[in-house]
Amino acid sequence: MTMNKDNVFMSEEEIREQVRQAVAEGENISREVERITGEALELGRVEFDRLQAVIENIGRGASAGASEQPDNARRDIKAAFEGLQNALLHAFENAKLATQEQAARVEGFYEKELKLRLQEMQQMEKTMLDSLSDAARAGTDTGAAALNDLVDHARRSGTRLGEEVDKSMRTMAKSLPEALRETALAGMSVAREATARAAEVASGVLSGVADTLHKDKTPANKKGSNTDGQY
Repeated sequence: MTMNKDNVFMSEEEIREQVRQAVAEGENISREVERITGEALELGRVEFDRLQAVIENIGRGASAGASEQPDNARRDIKAAFEGLQNALLHAFENAKLATQEQAARVEGFYEKELKLRLQEMQQMEKTMLDSLSDAARAGTDTGAAALNDLVDHARRSGTRLGEEVDKSMRTMAKSLPEALRETALAGMSVAREATARAAEVASGVLSGVADTLHKDKTPANKKGSNTDGQY
């Protein structure tokens, strides 16, 4: 469970339901999902041991909500994804500042902990996409198919979160002690490449469902969809 701004624990079911309702209502989806995600992550503090569960439940809620308005499913899933990324970018910045403060007075006792935190920060984009992929596989409806399509495209084209993490980690590495600098830089390119390679595996998941759900779409329904460029 996670705690919201009123210090009341939010269960996974509550996270899913709040996101489902926000997406189904179709108003200010991005802003609402950003708010819910921020509260689920305890106002931006990244707790990596539960990050996957929070993101997956955000994805499940968005998928369920988008399925209630199937004609707008792709648009609404994209809006929810934007809100999720906004919240994760804020959480990443908080984690980065905390890590820099700790690194400035790092001692041997804390070095292992900080190295683990740096590795977790590197993996935020992969964690996000893997967790959303799990959410998509959990459903068979319009929203799940739209979420699967978005994740597949994001793996191939990249995300704002991944780009910002990559850039920030490289900048932050310059100010870190030498013992931590290599950890901050190690595997950056490898992580992005692994995410792209994973798309080859993920691309077939739910493709049959997606084809069935989309085969009757008119050109007008597809006109506004984003099929190219970074998410």
